[in-house]
Amino acid sequence: MASGISTLFILSAVVGGVILLVQLVLHLLGGTIGGSDWDFFEVGDADASFKLLSLQGLSGFFTMFGLVGLALLRESEVAPGLAVGGALAAGAFTTWVMARIFQWVKGLQSSGNLRIKDALGISGTVYTRIQKHKPGKVTVVIRQRLLTLDACTREDETFEQGDRVIVQAIEDNGSLCVSRSL
Repeated sequence: MASGISTLFILSAVVGGVILLVQLVLHLLGGTIGGSDWDFFEVGDADASFKLLSLQGLSGFFTMFGLVGLALLRESEVAPGLAVGGALAAGAFTTWVMARIFQWVKGLQSSGNLRIKDALGISGTVYTRIQKHKPGKVTVVIRQRLLTLDACTREDETFEQGDRVIVQAIEDNGSLCVSRSL
């Protein structure tokens, strides 16, 4: 029975390792296997990162299952049942660690999208004249981007080009509501 389990461990390590190696080479060359992963079960929001039972997760599981199981069986000379249990634990732990690493890496991503709400309270400069019932434009810096946006005012005064203003509110249509800057 030990030789059958030993063969299972060797086969798992070789198959998992070869798949990991092929994935690595293809990744370095800019390709994928079959155009996408074989995904069955997601961990959190794993849009473009890692899926628990993806090809990467399964190949990592089988590689560690085989290597740890073989080491326990041959080197530590534990009982076959304990070797299988240890191998399963090692494979599951490897898959869990890989999932956490990919979630951490995904957390480093930034969408780069601009949120208009970030304009609240910042100052800007009038680009085109703004009157109470005639919207104009202002230039503001939001997240290190210089933008020219539609603007209106609720005040009775007129703002001329070059006047300093502060964003007081965001209108439903996305334009900025401004008042004179102090």
